[in-house]
Amino acid sequence: TDVLKPGSRVDRSQLSAELLLSLIGDLPSVTVRRKVLLEISLKSVLLMLKLGKRSAVEQLLRDGHGYINNERSEAGDRRISEDDLLGGQVMLVGAGKKKKGLVRVKDAPGTP
Repeated sequence: TDVLKPGSRVDRSQLSAELLLSLIGDLPSVTVRRKVLLEISLKSVLLMLKLGKRSAVEQLLRDGHGYINNERSEAGDRRISEDDLLGGQVMLVGAGKKKKGLVRVKDAPGTP
């Protein structure tokens, strides 16, 4: 799928929870409780997914190369919000053009 191609800029409007959930085995992924997720930053999420070492992730974010659902995040310390969760259950994050991962909400409806 185009979402996985390096440098892919598939617009957020083309992403859906169903599409992202179908990619769980193809991308690094973590499952996090909603309460915890909504209290942490994009940097923390990227580190949880092991998309780079702390210094590399910090540099990527300083340079404006952090992404949530293929939209650039201008602030590295940006907190995750409910609006970032597609279908209230999953989001795609990126560190640079090639490194992507999925975050699934543990207490989302229908999530085991």
